[in-house]
Amino acid sequence: MRDQFVTGAPRELPTKERRKWSFSFGAVEFFYWFALAANGYLTIYLASQGFSVAQVSIIGSVNSAVSILGMPLGGAIADKLQSSRKALNIYIIGIALTSALVPLTAHLSVFGFPIMLIFVVLNRFFISPTNALLDTTVINGCHKTGSFYGLVRSAGSFSYILMNLVLGAVIIEQNSYLTFYVLAVFLLPCVWYLIKLKPVSDTTLAAARPSPFGKCPLASCSATRITSLI
Repeated sequence: MRDQFVTGAPRELPTKERRKWSFSFGAVEFFYWFALAANGYLTIYLASQGFSVAQVSIIGSVNSAVSILGMPLGGAIADKLQSSRKALNIYIIGIALTSALVPLTAHLSVFGFPIMLIFVVLNRFFISPTNALLDTTVINGCHKTGSFYGLVRSAGSFSYILMNLVLGAVIIEQNSYLTFYVLAVFLLPCVWYLIKLKPVSDTTLAAARPSPFGKCPLASCSATRITSLI
């Protein structure tokens, strides 16, 4: 099985195998963007909870700062695990949990501080690196299996548009809390499909691909490291 995913393997995979992996990568894209379409209603939700415009702006600024910190940390975790797929799965689980906890803790506070805001910020922290991790996982996986990335990525674009149309038609301020549950529930299939992608996503090409820099350890490491980060 391992030999199928070394250099040149995409051309050797049978059509049925390529279609199977293409479907799995496409499913990850579909459900990720289907869920993330529900991520744009935080301002409406905070307004429904009585937050002022100034307070919403401050929360938005904190989220932006957290995103700046979260993106490089996501890359560091993927590097540590030697797998962007594993890192992506960890972050997606974090998104699902914190999304569900936002509305569930809406009426809880400690010394007047809304507990919900902790999960709002954590949710943004988990979301921030996932786009890059998803691209790394899918692009490299498509390369290994001979799948057509453009077609796989279009599944995500289609689902994002579809979910935005649905939410735009039904979400108002009073039911905006539902978007957090939508985000949590529709990310769960992503976790399942990412687990199924382990046979191709955790197979490194580094052993089969010679370094263009000869035997230099440092150059060899940098040349092969990227191919294994999936």
